Amino acid sequence: MPRYNHSEIADKWQKYWKENEIFTVLNTETNKEKYYILSMFPYPSGKLHVGHIRNYSISDAIARFKRAFGYNVLHPVGWDAFGLPAENAAIEHNVHPKEWTLDNIEVMKKQLEKCGFSYDWSREIMTCSSDYCADQQYIFIEMLKHGLLYQKESEVNWDPIDKTVLANEQVIDGKGWRSGATIEKRMLTQWFFKITNFAEDLLHSLKSLNQWPLRIKSMQEKWIGRSEGAEIVFHISSDTVTNKDLDSITVFTTRPETIFGCTFIAIGPSHPIAKKLAQNDAQICAMLEEWQKSSTIEAENATKEKAGITTDLYFLHPIHNGKIPLIIVNYIIDGYGTNAVFGCPAHDERDFEIAKIHNFRIVSVIQDETVVNSDFLTGLSLEEARSTIVKYLEDNKIGNRAVNFRLRDWSISRQRYWGCPIPIIYCPKCGTIAANEESLPILLPKDKNLCKSEWLHTKCHICNSDATRETDTLDTFVESSWYFLKFILPNVPFKRWKDETIHNQLARWLPVDQYVGGAEHAVMHLIYSRFFTKALHQLGYIKFQEPFIALLNQGMVCHAAYKDAAKRWVDIKYVQKVSETGKYIDCRNGQEVHFVGVEKMSKSKLNGIDANDAIEEFGADAVRMFMLSDSPPDKDIEWSHIGIDGTRKYLNKIYREIINISTQNIEYALNENSHMRYAELDIEDSSHDLDMFRRIHTTIRLVTESYERHSFHKVIAFIRELSNTVLITEKRKLKAATLWLIIRLLHPIAPHITEECNQILRTITNSAHSLSEMEWPKYDIQYSQSQTAKIAIQINGKTRDILEMKLDCSQEEVEQQAKFSHGILKYIKGEIQKVIFIKNKILNFIIKN
Repeated sequence: MPRYNHSEIADKWQKYWKENEIFTVLNTETNKEKYYILSMFPYPSGKLHVGHIRNYSISDAIARFKRAFGYNVLHPVGWDAFGLPAENAAIEHNVHPKEWTLDNIEVMKKQLEKCGFSYDWSREIMTCSSDYCADQQYIFIEMLKHGLLYQKESEVNWDPIDKTVLANEQVIDGKGWRSGATIEKRMLTQWFFKITNFAEDLLHSLKSLNQWPLRIKSMQEKWIGRSEGAEIVFHISSDTVTNKDLDSITVFTTRPETIFGCTFIAIGPSHPIAKKLAQNDAQICAMLEEWQKSSTIEAENATKEKAGITTDLYFLHPIHNGKIPLIIVNYIIDGYGTNAVFGCPAHDERDFEIAKIHNFRIVSVIQDETVVNSDFLTGLSLEEARSTIVKYLEDNKIGNRAVNFRLRDWSISRQRYWGCPIPIIYCPKCGTIAANEESLPILLPKDKNLCKSEWLHTKCHICNSDATRETDTLDTFVESSWYFLKFILPNVPFKRWKDETIHNQLARWLPVDQYVGGAEHAVMHLIYSRFFTKALHQLGYIKFQEPFIALLNQGMVCHAAYKDAAKRWVDIKYVQKVSETGKYIDCRNGQEVHFVGVEKMSKSKLNGIDANDAIEEFGADAVRMFMLSDSPPDKDIEWSHIGIDGTRKYLNKIYREIINISTQNIEYALNENSHMRYAELDIEDSSHDLDMFRRIHTTIRLVTESYERHSFHKVIAFIRELSNTVLITEKRKLKAATLWLIIRLLHPIAPHITEECNQILRTITNSAHSLSEMEWPKYDIQYSQSQTAKIAIQINGKTRDILEMKLDCSQEEVEQQAKFSHGILKYIKGEIQKVIFIKNKILNFIIKN
């Protein structure tokens, strides 16, 4: 018998779905309900591994299940096509980035189609296309007009390998998120989105995202980092040698109640005072240059060794006028607050380290949640002292209440070729101006050196003077921040989106009902998408303020990884186990390699399983089903040849049983939209058959509920449990009906084999439809409830046995059964003082020792 997963079967059903436009949204205005599902925007690297298949299998299972439930489902796909990896790869292979990208898209599209994902390919988009660039440049100009964009010279994160600027969110532990290079600090003129304008809203509206994982919301809350406190002005001491430009410094503190414990003022390396001092002090200049090479990211600052440079500057304490020294330190986050704080070493670990090194005074001002040694604050609680000192500062005009955010404005200028051109023109007469909207899109020239290309030169559309274009391109996260909007109306220019008709079409589908993506973008992609949504809402283009209603973070697919004696990663396809010794060798040279551990599949560790290879060996359905069967979708799984081969064998077994049934003369027509009725299956009125019938309907209910919760591993477990039971029955009508039910329940996960089985069963059914066109099976509530209860039998609150008894047994019945249980008898050695009974759940004997 030929294997079910032969490519002809998959091709046959994919051709059917395409020809009949099964997955294309057609009648959006007539359907009562919609469901918009989005999976992670794929980057066209040219090669899928099975980790990608897991992400797309999850969203596809949701899409197929929702369609069967009668929803009008939008499940689109597109390509995040700009970016550094494509440019670097193109340079390495001596081809143009566009050619490299388009070739990769063609390869990956075929791979996705081979998997049978139910995408609406009529809405396919590419971020490097002219229409996408036109829309993005139009959005840029609109944001510039409304004050949500600005340009300034700023100290930025420079990636020395990728040779471009990175946003703070793209620096992980002081290294570039793609290259892994140690980030440097440089001064460059950059374009920034005013994401901080929405900091309060971004933080507050996290509370409304009830279907987002708490971990992701917590990470965003921390990144936004709202701090309440006070800004306090310290005037410079009159005997300090300084210039006329400096008369005071403003610090931000979250603990103004500790003001009397202040013994020094600390500023960060990028503070204007620090830079001015460096101009006249070689030691300070050298130290700042050294610090500039290291990251000022908060995660590193928590563990890095604290260092400081003393200065000759002193300021006056704002209340008692005592002299306070100024020091430059390496642990203040650039851009946080005023980039200056007061040091209270008795109550801050970092300040304490600096104070010990430089012999600053340490004054304790808090004892047992009460303020001490603090003049008019002494004796007050911390909360009372905080409000009292802030009022004092405001009354005396030396400070005020203040709120600060850790979130910084988003730097979007990138210094590489393969990206969307920034629509800005530099005119010697008119200055920096937005490009004429009629000239959009501004497309990249074929010449990759923008600064030397004729493309650089243009005319000012205001005064017709010779002008030049901006040569920086946009961060690719800009493109991936709003692509979910473009799927709705892929052929409608963005500038028309304020039309009421367009508004109604957008409002029907948006926001996205279900987003499936990796947790690695918890801050970057997701917070940027939320900012874009709020900004475009403010500008009147959309009527909602959050992009994704529900968020599911899929777990990683992991696999064994190996290194050779030189600590270099070894490609797993060359690793072999020597049966005699149990050791691993590199089959190319016979050298021993060492097992490092089970690691996340990645190109760098050479431990990825090629999607094409897996599908060729096991079949697309087996790969999809295994990806969902091992654990909950948000947990990591380990790739296992034994596990996926077991999945393939299970599907083969179902396939063989269906073929056997189709050859039998069963004079019973199944109805695709009916309940499975007891009488119609012609089974005996016996307790065994009734239990079987209940099991069928209970399985439908449990599988349906598990699909709704995205518990696909439970879906598969319930289906396999039912199939193991029905496969041994000799009742042909019951077996036929149940197996047809099983393929319908399994269809969202394994669509090709189930469609093929459905066609085979058409000889005994009235169905003329594809499973993709059928409604979801229904269940009878009276038969889908369990008729037994598992009751925990406890001794003094500790469970000693579990009894399965008929539902709603009385306390007397459960007690009688429990006292005969061997698991309980040995513990009942004293007087039973009390019995606690919770129907269908617990019987607890309270026994005196």
